[in-house]
Amino acid sequence: MAVLAYQAFIVFTLLVVRVAARRHLLTACVVWSGFTVFNLFFWPLVLLQLVVIWLTYAVLNRSNEAGSRQPSSNGPAPATPPSANKTASGSVPGKGSRFVSDMQRGVARASEVQRAMRPLDMAISRERSVIESQLAAARSALKLDAFFAEDSRHRSLYDDAHARLSKVLDAEKPEEVGAVPPAGPVASPHVRTLIEVFESIATAGRCAEPAVEPTVPRPDIRAVATRRNIRHLVHFTRVANLPSIMANGLLSVQSAHSLGLAPQANDQLRLDGRPDAVSLSVGWPNADMFYKYRSLHPAERWVVLLLEPDILWTLDCGYCRHNAADKRIRTQPWSALTTEQAFESMFADATEVAGVADGAPSRAAQRLAPGDPTDVQAEVLVRGDIAPAMVLELVFEHRDDLAAHDRLTAGRRGRVQARGGYFDARGFSTPRLSSTA
Repeated sequence: MAVLAYQAFIVFTLLVVRVAARRHLLTACVVWSGFTVFNLFFWPLVLLQLVVIWLTYAVLNRSNEAGSRQPSSNGPAPATPPSANKTASGSVPGKGSRFVSDMQRGVARASEVQRAMRPLDMAISRERSVIESQLAAARSALKLDAFFAEDSRHRSLYDDAHARLSKVLDAEKPEEVGAVPPAGPVASPHVRTLIEVFESIATAGRCAEPAVEPTVPRPDIRAVATRRNIRHLVHFTRVANLPSIMANGLLSVQSAHSLGLAPQANDQLRLDGRPDAVSLSVGWPNADMFYKYRSLHPAERWVVLLLEPDILWTLDCGYCRHNAADKRIRTQPWSALTTEQAFESMFADATEVAGVADGAPSRAAQRLAPGDPTDVQAEVLVRGDIAPAMVLELVFEHRDDLAAHDRLTAGRRGRVQARGGYFDARGFSTPRLSSTA
């Protein structure tokens, strides 16, 4: 009922504009359309509202033109040449057809430009990836130097391990590489040397830093995540960002700028008003936004990162039932988003949260698993940096991207999912993967 009342209000405002300022009717429709596109996130409602706006404009504009063609009541209308009548009657269709043809030419021109620029975009993307990789290596070297500066023992330990490992590698003969070792507890003196080096590093590390018992700052959130069988969080990004992420972790826009980094961020506007937070999804990417950015940047390569669910209860998180830029979320204080109730609301129907339906399909209609948020655009905002160790798995769309970044997947699972899965809409894949996702 509220939706119908809102549409009636839109029609009323357009009627007022037509009566008070007929010339600005088109401007009012454009303003309403912009407000609809940028302020609503449920696409059926967006479509309904746009239809109401422009259908109202068509009706009012037609009555406008009909009124302007009525003859004066003071006397008969002057005779109009047949050619003029033909031009007047065909003016509106003529303008419409010209508009459509201009639009078609513009779309065709944009497609040609995009097609011509695609090789250049791909070359730039590859060069950017190489540069980012080199920068990440340089930053790692700087961090290593800072680590050595903290304690002289660090440098001596590193030099000793490096010398012993280099000696082992130099002693290896080419024909021995890849040979199957004989059975036994230790097959080779080289293996024994490696074991000794690693044991010495581990022992020194234990002496230098006392063990710290892991803590669980939010046991209530952990209990909910365990009960709902949430196995991972999700973040999608451009492949070009991978070297930096694997070296520095997932950084917020604010944190990246403070370090002098310039990552290729998806959301440049940050309408949620929280540039100090990293945006994650639960179990599945925000399919609507993922499709939008891939359509806007067709030459880019993308990767989906699966992250530890521990982030939910060990870091400072805000649990958003809808997109963080949605006015129902962005107007709430941070403290309201960090509660167990806010986390539980991500997995509830609208009637359970607000008492009334919001027009979105129910969980039963979407056939969701217990750990799937009701709204696919639901987010977890993480204040602070997310360490590279929190990345469990990297899912690529193209096999050559996996091969090019193979060294970054060391210790993690890397795979290719060319069709469906995380690169598809959740509705098509959730029933098939809900038991394992």
